[in-house]
Amino acid sequence: MVITREIKDEIKNAVSSALNSLLTEDFINKIAEKVTDSVLTSLNRKLSMLEQKVSDMDTRLNTIDSENSTVIHSLKSEIKELKKENVTVLKRYDYLEQETKMSNLRLFNLEESESGNTKNEVIKLLNSKMQLQLKENDISVCTRVGKNTANNEKPRGIFMKLSNPSIQQMIYKNKKLLKGTGVVMKEDLTIHRLNLMKKAIEKTSIRSVWTFSGNIYATKNNQKFSIKNECDLNKL
Repeated sequence: MVITREIKDEIKNAVSSALNSLLTEDFINKIAEKVTDSVLTSLNRKLSMLEQKVSDMDTRLNTIDSENSTVIHSLKSEIKELKKENVTVLKRYDYLEQETKMSNLRLFNLEESESGNTKNEVIKLLNSKMQLQLKENDISVCTRVGKNTANNEKPRGIFMKLSNPSIQQMIYKNKKLLKGTGVVMKEDLTIHRLNLMKKAIEKTSIRSVWTFSGNIYATKNNQKFSIKNECDLNKL
């Protein structure tokens, strides 16, 4: 059987008519709904996965923050303890250093003689003014310290190391007897204590601050203070 053009056109028209009858608006809407549901389902699944990842990251970040907070708190505690230990060590070191100075004294404003025998000059001065009987072996070291000034206008200070602390205390207790000679006697202090003494003088006056046995004292408004640290200075 020969299929003519007319037959082909009839078949085409029949198929087209059948398809048109099937592709109604309702049918197309149903297909669209199914496609939309499928796409939405896929998107929701991916969104849920992303939300879970974000949640997991938040959990990890919270854990890290918590761990960091713990570490920071621990470090702060360690630093605080180290500061306390450092203060304790410095106090101990200062105490031990001062102990090594308990036999020392320093003299200022004693004129330098041409003989250069500083020890004899000091012994002569102390024996005459303090009614003592010091001998050369009572003083282990007696020497001028510092550089000569221009034209020797100001005598260099003198560092003295007595043979034992008891002789040092005996001499230092009588330092007021040097009044009128222009000679000033001071205890040999650590750098820490010397700085505290200078600051105490700045807050009061040089006559209101003194030392004894390496300890610093000050008076203000008829009240006596022991100066051991910066906090004590705030009381002045």
